[in-house]
Amino acid sequence: MIHKKQLIGKLEKIESILVPFELAEKIRKDKDNLISDIRNYRFRVLLTGGFSSGKSALLNALMERYVLREDQAPETTIATELVWDGEEYIEAINEEGITRRFDMISPGSGMPQPSDDYADGLNTKDYRCLVYHLNNDFLKKTQDIILVDMPGIESNIDSHNKAISQYITRGSAYLFLVSCEDGTLRRASIDFLREASQYPQSMICLISKCDLRCEEETEQVCNQVKEDIYAVYGQQVPTEKISVYDEDLASHICRLLAGLDLQEIFEQKYVGRINSLVLLAESLLSSAADALCLDVTELDRRIEECRRHRAE
Repeated sequence: MIHKKQLIGKLEKIESILVPFELAEKIRKDKDNLISDIRNYRFRVLLTGGFSSGKSALLNALMERYVLREDQAPETTIATELVWDGEEYIEAINEEGITRRFDMISPGSGMPQPSDDYADGLNTKDYRCLVYHLNNDFLKKTQDIILVDMPGIESNIDSHNKAISQYITRGSAYLFLVSCEDGTLRRASIDFLREASQYPQSMICLISKCDLRCEEETEQVCNQVKEDIYAVYGQQVPTEKISVYDEDLASHICRLLAGLDLQEIFEQKYVGRINSLVLLAESLLSSAADALCLDVTELDRRIEECRRHRAE
């Protein structure tokens, strides 16, 4: 769970320091925008891997129903986000950021239909990503996290590369899937890891489809993939074996996600903007002190109080 109240409290305190000197209005817009961003922050976990690595199957298992197609052709897949919501629907977002809403055809079906005046169906080629709002227990337990089903990394199709590029500098963590049937990293996986190493993020590797091999073979694959990732990515990456048929799958994934340092990553994302606001408040108080030809002891005290609210 991500704790946001402390940072929001710092920002509100900074504003209150300026109130007695009628300076609060000068930072209010920036402060309100920053608080809004903090409240709306969600940690993105990108599910990456080659086609047939089991990304969509894993998400369907976590959703406990068939939500995402598992037989998507390369030319029809785009990034798909899964978020918790009491009301179920699908958002399709185009290149301009314009969102169009689609309703689920029926409970348990991921197939959308338009809810507005358009008569045509959802053509994924017209959009850069989809957002599935689902009433699901797993998503409800992990509301600070957005799971993103990424297109398979083995395709060179422009739309796939575009889908990946919109997240590669935004993603907070990767769940990198490798099929146990492959035994090692494919060329496309190696190329992806090299690119991802330029934008260091937390990463967990999942060896999928382990139910198709015996325990000894899956352990060998797991060790081999771990070595291969280190050789390419330059970091030791936790590597876990999974099967969509495991009864403990949801708890297993929850434990892995809990191991990511969500709070530190969240705070580091906003520390620069918070400190910029603190510096602005200090500057406003200093200017006020310079403009007043009287005892500035109180202003000096307020400046020092502002400094104490810098983010670490």
